[in-house]
Amino acid sequence: MSSVKLHTWQERNPDNTPIHKTQTIQSQLPLPSFAFALTGIDATPAPIVQLSASAAWVQENCSPAFDAILDSGSDPMKTASCNFLEISANHPVLRTGTYNITGPLTGTKEIPIEFPEPFTTKAKVIVFVNSIQFQGDHDYNIWLDATNVTENGFHIKVELWTDEVILGLDVTWIAYPEGTPGITSGYVNTNQFRTIRDDPTQHDNAWYESLVGQDFQTTPTIFFGFNSFKFGTGRNLRVQSMIWKSDQYGFLWGANTSGDTLMYRIYLGYVAFDPSI
Repeated sequence: MSSVKLHTWQERNPDNTPIHKTQTIQSQLPLPSFAFALTGIDATPAPIVQLSASAAWVQENCSPAFDAILDSGSDPMKTASCNFLEISANHPVLRTGTYNITGPLTGTKEIPIEFPEPFTTKAKVIVFVNSIQFQGDHDYNIWLDATNVTENGFHIKVELWTDEVILGLDVTWIAYPEGTPGITSGYVNTNQFRTIRDDPTQHDNAWYESLVGQDFQTTPTIFFGFNSFKFGTGRNLRVQSMIWKSDQYGFLWGANTSGDTLMYRIYLGYVAFDPSI
């Protein structure tokens, strides 16, 4: 099981052209599953703002491999980033999947998800934004959650406010038996520490998430990405999330903006696990 970052920071688009980033990675048989989560966007105001992360199987030197793909379609974007996690087939603990929700979406929607095979105990589920397509003349506002979680499945809950419109959305989920040793998960958000709640002008947003009590014996691998957020419309959309200085006791995380970006809030989901799992 491996976790990898895909980004376009070094090849920033000076003319603000569409992003089509591909990275080929060696894999193994039987074919694994993939979890993708967006972690960064830098886009100027446009009628449509979209970004997707996906995998496509290829064969390289007669060995199985896959292309990890970060794509903004025909819409311009300066930089972007995502994380992806490769989970081996028939992994004893972790399961993942992606659900495509066709738009336009407004209001609240709940989608039942059934695990291919039930867990023996209640599951813990974390959900991430995998791909998204916004209508540019509305606020970029989305709330994701996993509800009605059992050993058999859960519901993906998508909630929008006022007049926001989402034209398309892919949600990635990661599930495991609740209480499994060597793995923990959760959400962090900017309202945990902002002096003024929902202050959209605060660009630097960083905080510490404690893992004390999880009994990690070594630094865990941490998969993370966007879960929920709200950005103001008619402005540049510039946000980059990150995790650094992690050890078995916790990690520093950040979700920073720049320029005229208005970020009212952002939630990041994370799954931390012992590298031996």
